[in-house]
Amino acid sequence: MGSGCTTSSCSQQPASIAAETAAAAETAAAAETAAAAAAPKSLSSLTRLTSLQLSTLSTCSPSATVRWTARQIAPLTSLCCLSLGFSGFGPRTHTSSGAPSADLAAALGQLIQLTSLSLDSHLDGTALSTVSSLTQLQRLQLIDVGRVGSSEEPLKVHDFPGSLTHLQLLGCCIQAPDDGSSWRLSLLQELDMWDVQGFEPAVMADTPQLRWELSLIWPKGSFNAGAAGNVRLLLQLKRLTSLSVGGPLWDNRAATEVLARLTGLQELYVVGSTELSLPGVRQLTRLTALTTLCLSKCGVAFLCDVTGHDRPLSLKSKASPPDVWRQLQQYNTIHFRDMNPTPGTSPASRYSAQGG
Repeated sequence: MGSGCTTSSCSQQPASIAAETAAAAETAAAAETAAAAAAPKSLSSLTRLTSLQLSTLSTCSPSATVRWTARQIAPLTSLCCLSLGFSGFGPRTHTSSGAPSADLAAALGQLIQLTSLSLDSHLDGTALSTVSSLTQLQRLQLIDVGRVGSSEEPLKVHDFPGSLTHLQLLGCCIQAPDDGSSWRLSLLQELDMWDVQGFEPAVMADTPQLRWELSLIWPKGSFNAGAAGNVRLLLQLKRLTSLSVGGPLWDNRAATEVLARLTGLQELYVVGSTELSLPGVRQLTRLTALTTLCLSKCGVAFLCDVTGHDRPLSLKSKASPPDVWRQLQQYNTIHFRDMNPTPGTSPASRYSAQGG
């Protein structure tokens, strides 16, 4: 008989393999159980965490979501950077009691090591009522905070910590100081605001150190009459180098009396200023330090193509010293004919004549 395996030896092989497989599976299961036991049961156990970005989807009530988040972050007192986003919230999904916002405020007030905070949610201003205790906070970004409804608490920026150097408010509603004083943000260097209700430029009167970047964009209907008269306060910001403005508030008069006098500007972005026309644009040639100029969706005819669609103007310096002002001057000269065309010679009329 040959040396091949016998029937008995062959019948034992599957049993041996099965035993080894079962042992391996048992070992793996034990390791998984041990790992699960060692794993944190919630975020609140990660007490050494220094940076957290948390986005929550509100599958239950918004109030429950905010309260759960507050319980998770309150023990994380080592946090330096925190970003919170609440997906699924809307202007009408939140309760009007403000209780969830108060819970979140209590949690944030304990995170005294924070240097950067971002909050994206339709919460009222109560959520930031304890932020004054965050004396190391330097960067603060708030999106859709403080504008839930007329019965909600707006943001009280004058209670923000004086340590702030960068502040971004997008779609928020703020409350001016009761005594008419400024924000008292003496270290603020960059301010970015878009569609902010309740903002008065007068509050920046004591921030002459504001520099690098300032964005003041009010879509149509979101600014008040007082803001129009106070934009001249920008002239006090002697160190301002980058400015973004937008909305109908920035018309030819504002371009002449304010923008053209900010001679230290290196970057200027104007968007959606439908009241800005050629006379106002001409004034911008006085900004001889500009290295970048962008105009978009403004009321200037040469910024539209023959079909009426927006054609942004973007100029970059090509020389030293900067020559953006000269490029703009040449651009005005070239396109001035289209602003005062003889009958039938404008791009739009030629387009119409061709059956466009």
